[in-house]
Amino acid sequence: MNQAAMHQNGPSAPPYDTVYDSGHVYRISGGHVENTSPAQNVMAEPRGAARPQRQVRRQTRRRVPRMESTRKRHQRQQSGQVSLCVKYGIFFYNLVFWIVGTALLAFGTWGLVTKGTSVDEIIGGFIDPMWFIVIIGAFIFIISMAGCIGALRENTCLLKFFAIILSIIMLAETAVVVLAFVYKEQGNIIGGWIDRAIVDYRDDPDTQFLLDQMQIDLKCCGSTHPNDWDNNPYFNCSSPAVSACGVPYSCCIKPEGELVNYQCGYGRLREKPDHEWIGVIHVQGCAVSIEQWMNQNLVIICAAIGGILLVQAVSICFVKSLIHDIREIKSHWRVV
Repeated sequence: MNQAAMHQNGPSAPPYDTVYDSGHVYRISGGHVENTSPAQNVMAEPRGAARPQRQVRRQTRRRVPRMESTRKRHQRQQSGQVSLCVKYGIFFYNLVFWIVGTALLAFGTWGLVTKGTSVDEIIGGFIDPMWFIVIIGAFIFIISMAGCIGALRENTCLLKFFAIILSIIMLAETAVVVLAFVYKEQGNIIGGWIDRAIVDYRDDPDTQFLLDQMQIDLKCCGSTHPNDWDNNPYFNCSSPAVSACGVPYSCCIKPEGELVNYQCGYGRLREKPDHEWIGVIHVQGCAVSIEQWMNQNLVIICAAIGGILLVQAVSICFVKSLIHDIREIKSHWRVV
């Protein structure tokens, strides 16, 4: 050890020597050696002893960055908690249906205004097909708009509304499919619609167009038999019109390369027996043709329905995930 000079604090203080060695401070007084190093004194302090103000201030300065780093971590969670892929996937998915709904709504409204159809006609029992287009378009427009705004603005109320309505639609579609397969042999629903369409054939251009296209594509005539056209006042045998005891041109078998003869079916119902119709008009009813078409394309129909249900189920899962992420973000906001 290297010896240093002697220090005295006063006339009554005992003399002692201060020695510095390897970073430690030793006090030698009266043959006793005392380690007075700051590190040793700190280690020797009891647990409950008051610490120097400098150390408390130093620890306070250390805690502030930790609090700021926690807040920054919450901010990073806030900015990255919601998956952009899920958010904008839901937005663009609903945007497509919003455009489709708007187009259907505009087309249906244009058709109703052009024909001058009113609500009184629905109450009276006559339902214009354009009303179905308007209702479906408005429904798609409202649901898809809720999904678009809910995803873009991260609004949980709109997202819940979208998910609930889409779930109800899925259940309704599933019920309709099950009932259609269970009661497909009866065919009462399709046959009833064709019977009503036959009665209103001349009164509504849209019904006339749909019925003609169905009879041309399916190569059928009437609901169950060509004689069903006798229920139409213009094709009834007691009608004074030129089309009496006849069928529309869409029931006729058109030879290849010939022009369409819109009067080819007039007076055909007077021809008896029915075998005289063969080669001239279609003799099978449209309800039977629709049933046969469904049986022949059953796999395609099931695949299409399954694809639609799958897309809707995935959409609901994405919406639920987005709602969960938004709730997590709000919970972090409340903590901070």
